[in-house]
Amino acid sequence: MKYASLTSSTGVVSRTRKIAEYMKKEHDLSNEAEAYPSSMRGYKYSVGVSDAKTEWTSPSYEKQFKDPQQLITNEKIWNCEGELLRSPGAEWLKDLCLSFALFWMLLRRFGGYPICESSHEKTWRFIHDGLFPSHDDEFECERAFKVIEVELNFLYDYFTSIPDTAQKYLNLDYYEESGQYHTVNTEVSLTQIVLIAITGLELVQIGILLCLDWSKVLWLCIYVRKQLWKYKFIEMMIGVACCAPWSFKRWKRKLDQHSLLHDLCHLCPKRCHCLVSPFIRVRRVKLSKQVKKAVATSIQRINGRRFPNGAASLQRNGVGQLSSYCQMETQTHVILVWHIATSLCEIHFQRSARSRSAGKKTACSDKFHVATLLSKYCAYLVAFAPELLPNRVTITRGIYHRVVNFEAKNLFKGCNFTNESKNKKLMAVSEEQSPAILEKGARLGKRLINEIREEAMRWKVLADFWAELIVFLAPTENIRAHAEHLAVGGEFITHIWALLTHGGILERNNPTDNVAA
Repeated sequence: MKYASLTSSTGVVSRTRKIAEYMKKEHDLSNEAEAYPSSMRGYKYSVGVSDAKTEWTSPSYEKQFKDPQQLITNEKIWNCEGELLRSPGAEWLKDLCLSFALFWMLLRRFGGYPICESSHEKTWRFIHDGLFPSHDDEFECERAFKVIEVELNFLYDYFTSIPDTAQKYLNLDYYEESGQYHTVNTEVSLTQIVLIAITGLELVQIGILLCLDWSKVLWLCIYVRKQLWKYKFIEMMIGVACCAPWSFKRWKRKLDQHSLLHDLCHLCPKRCHCLVSPFIRVRRVKLSKQVKKAVATSIQRINGRRFPNGAASLQRNGVGQLSSYCQMETQTHVILVWHIATSLCEIHFQRSARSRSAGKKTACSDKFHVATLLSKYCAYLVAFAPELLPNRVTITRGIYHRVVNFEAKNLFKGCNFTNESKNKKLMAVSEEQSPAILEKGARLGKRLINEIREEAMRWKVLADFWAELIVFLAPTENIRAHAEHLAVGGEFITHIWALLTHGGILERNNPTDNVAA
C-alpha cells in the first residue's frame, strides 16, 4: 500500500472532504454541556455521509448539508427503540457502528483535513468517560481497544480492494433520504460454462460481502431508519447476518520484542553492528490484558491533554529523584537508557527467583510482565520502526547505531557475551557521569535495584513508567508511517495514536512542561 497514491486518490479526497465539512458543524448540532459519552448523547458522529445532499451556502460559499439531522449517527443508533439494539448482548453491534463512524473521522488525517473537534471538551470526554469509564475494569479496556481495532480494520479495507468491490453492491454510506441501491450487471459471456462460472463467482463474492462488517453496518443503518424492519422475524434475520463469523483480522494482537542486551549474545564481539542485520529474529508475544489495562490507566491520568514522558509516574510512586533520566537530548535516549535499566532489573529478578517465595513472585508478576513487554516493544520501535517515534528517523537510527557499533563494542570488549558476563560489566560501570547511553542505563539500573529494595514496588515503578511513556510517544504527524505499517498488519502504537486522535490529542507537548504533573 503506497501512501502517496492513497492520499491523492479521488475517492479519499472527496469522501474526507464531506466528513470534514460535516464535522465542522457537528458541534453546533448539540449542546456540549449535555453531552453524555456513555449513551452517545450529543455525539452526532455520522456513520456515513458520502450520499448526503449538500448545497453551497453564503457567505463562506462552502458546501453544507441540507438537513444534517437526517443523517444516521451513533446517537440515533445508541437510542434506537428497536429490540435488536435494546436486547442484552447488543452492545457489540453499537460498537461496530461506532468503529465505522470513527473510521470515517480518522480518514481526515490521511486526507490532510483539520480535526475541528479536537478543541472541544466533549471530544476528550468521549475517550476519558466513554471508552474508558473505568480503567480498573478489564472489560471496558478490552472494549475500547476492540473498537479501535475494528476501526483500523475498516481503514485497511478502505485502502485495499474490499470497499471498491463492496460498494459495487452495497450503499455503505447510508443517508436517510437515500433509497437507492446498486445492482449487479454481469455481461453474458459466449458460452454457458463461462457464464455459470462467472455467476457462481459473483454469488460467492456477494455472499462474502454480506457477511463482512461493512454489510453489517448497512443492515443496522437501515434497521434504525425503517420502522418496518423492527418486526421480530426481520430482527432475527439481521441478528443472524450480523453474527456471521466472517470477520478478517488484519492485526494479530502481537507485540514485537527486541532486547538490546540479549541479542548481543548471538553476535561475534568483533562485529556488534550485525545486531541490526535482517537475520536477527524479532520475537513476537501476545498483547495481554495487563498491558492494555496499564495503557488505559495512563490515558485516564492525562490531565488537561498534557502529559509527561514518564516523569509523573515516577513522582506518583515516590521516586521523583529519577526524573532527570526523563530529561535527555532526545526521546530515543530516554527509551534506550530505561530499556537498559529494565533489562538489568530483569536479570536481577531472574537471578534471585530461586530464593523468592511463590507469593512474592505472584505479587509482582503482572507488573514485571507489563514493564518487560513494553520496554522490549519500545526497543523494537527504535531498532526496526523508528519512523513511528518522535525524533527524525535519521537521528534515531544514528543514536542506535552508535550504541551498537561503538558503545557496546567498547564496553563489552573481552566479554563472552553471556547474560551474566554482560550484567557484571554493566554493574561495574563507574558512577562518573558519562554521556554514553549504555553507561547511563547501567547507572539507572543500579539505582533502581539499590534504592527500591522491594521487588513488587520496583516493577510497579517500571510498569507505570513504560505505560506512561508509550502513550507520550504515540501522537505524531507522520501519517505516512502509520499507513504503511497498517498495510502489513499494524502496530500497537498505531492503535494508541488513533485513540488519542479521537480524544483530540494530535501532538505531544514538551515533556519538560509536565515533570511535576
